[in-house]
Amino acid sequence: MASLNSGTSVFHGILGLYWRDTSGSLIAVEGRRTAHLHSLWPQIWKHISRSPGGDHRLVLPSQQEVKSYYLTVADDGNNNNDDVDEYAVPVRHDSPLASPGIAQAYHVRELFDEERKLVRGVLATATEPSSLSSLSSPGSSYFTSPESSITDLSALSLDNDDDHHQTETFESWALLFFLLETRLQPFPAATTSTPTSEAAQAQSTAAHIATIFSTTLRNTAALDQWATGGGRAFFTSRVQGFVAANQPIELCLPAFPCKSPNPDKVGGRIPDRAERIALDAVQGFLEAVAEVYEPGCTFWLISDGHVFANCIGADDTTVDTYDADVKTLYQRLHGRAPSNCRIRFKSLTDIFGPSSPAFSLFHNAWATSTAATDLAHPVPTARTADADFSRGLLMRLCAIDARAFRALVEAGDAKTLALYRGMCRFMETDLSAVSQCRGLSRKALKRVAAGSAGEMIGRNHAYSNLVELLFPNHVRLSIHAHNNAGPKFGIRLFPAARNIAVIASLDAVDEPQPTEFAFQTPTPWHNCVVEIVSSPSPNEGESSKDADPSSKDDEGPRDGERKGSEGKEGEGVGKEGEGEMVERTFIARSGVVKKALQEGGGWVGEWVGGGVLGEGRWRVQRRVQRRVEL
Repeated sequence: MASLNSGTSVFHGILGLYWRDTSGSLIAVEGRRTAHLHSLWPQIWKHISRSPGGDHRLVLPSQQEVKSYYLTVADDGNNNNDDVDEYAVPVRHDSPLASPGIAQAYHVRELFDEERKLVRGVLATATEPSSLSSLSSPGSSYFTSPESSITDLSALSLDNDDDHHQTETFESWALLFFLLETRLQPFPAATTSTPTSEAAQAQSTAAHIATIFSTTLRNTAALDQWATGGGRAFFTSRVQGFVAANQPIELCLPAFPCKSPNPDKVGGRIPDRAERIALDAVQGFLEAVAEVYEPGCTFWLISDGHVFANCIGADDTTVDTYDADVKTLYQRLHGRAPSNCRIRFKSLTDIFGPSSPAFSLFHNAWATSTAATDLAHPVPTARTADADFSRGLLMRLCAIDARAFRALVEAGDAKTLALYRGMCRFMETDLSAVSQCRGLSRKALKRVAAGSAGEMIGRNHAYSNLVELLFPNHVRLSIHAHNNAGPKFGIRLFPAARNIAVIASLDAVDEPQPTEFAFQTPTPWHNCVVEIVSSPSPNEGESSKDADPSSKDDEGPRDGERKGSEGKEGEGVGKEGEGEMVERTFIARSGVVKKALQEGGGWVGEWVGGGVLGEGRWRVQRRVQRRVEL
């Protein structure tokens, strides 16, 4: 049975990205099928060396020249057949992997890097244009009903102004996009031979940085493989590539989508104290690395808000506003940080934005139809054209096969079924208080949650596949509880080292708190900060003002009210009540606090700082019991 991450998208046809020198020696290769690429390379290089001008050439607006090569290899099962038809027309094969004894067509696109004097390339199986319309096939959505269907766009012609007028298919344009946009670095593979003194120093530095990561951000999973399953070694090898080249280490984290639309989870729509703590945690890691490695780190926060917006009930403009606010908050907190320890930001609409040179060659008809792709919209939201286009293009480039996904669930595949059921439960809870789902029967809510869960899983895999191709050398981080064997490593944005525990009840603050998370680590967009203060104000008998911040602040502050936070965490403590001192800080869902306050039990408190960027949090205290004199 096929794996969950299988399909016929452009991603699934790509064997790998590579750097080579001008004599044909591979320097660096990244991708899911690098072994296959290496085994094919002698035949591929033979074809390239015999056709130095390429089978097709494309001149970019920058005057850089992209060369394309088409060839077929008669695969004998060992990938060592030297029988290459140099001028074969690409033909379709249902499987992206060549079968023994069957000739497989391949497409190579290459670009010469003038600064490095090296060639960057991408190798993919070649398919007929009709294979690219697979998303329009029946049942292509993930347990939901599509609103519309996609037409076959891949054979539309694209007129280029260079001397080599040609027809660009969507597939060949997609390979061009990945070739131009990948951040692949020409780091050679680690060698098993005795390292030179420079290599030994790089290895030592990388190991030190792995320790810093492990003690600051890393989440410890239930069946963690950081120490015993090769995870630490994988992390170290990724870091070592950058260190050996004396370049800033690059890490990437798909995260910070937008505040959950569920008011039982968060206190409003703008980034609050939770985001501030999370950004501080990441910045602390970057500064610690910069102290031991001068080039430092670049940490990419890749917003996935537009990927999931219409699955969680968030408008696209809400995602845009949150994204802008997170950037503003970071700038005000750490805008003066040295360049060797900075967070940088990217989003789905940035990735597919007009700044990419590949989009100067994107056919307008593709854009029109790609925006109308048959993506389902489980929860009604206000969508923007840019976000719709980006979501559609994401799925055309990197989607997993929906039928294979459903087959795994229906067959009871343990791993897939656990993932799907866990996501269904998560989405049922998340959507239960979202305005679009209020009033639904339990059965109807479960149906919407199941549809959203399937879409979330499918889109998450597609976005992960996209990140894999665009950030192939990077240390890949996640807020999901991966086992840390690599290539992804789970992190905690509220690290245990900061002594900010996650609580499920205010009455349990003195009990041991969970340190392992089976599905997702706690995040600022699903939780709030809760400060427990010491003074008896407000007094017993007084009502808790603003006990439900969502009643007035769910939309965020009114125009002119959003302000930037100043200073560091902890400054300003005691401002809301005379003599108040913060005893402890926790992370919890907003509903946990509201329930405790509304029950009239042992707690009083309020939501404070809601109109100030980076400041909103719950401020609570134990109710003072008055002594009755007899």
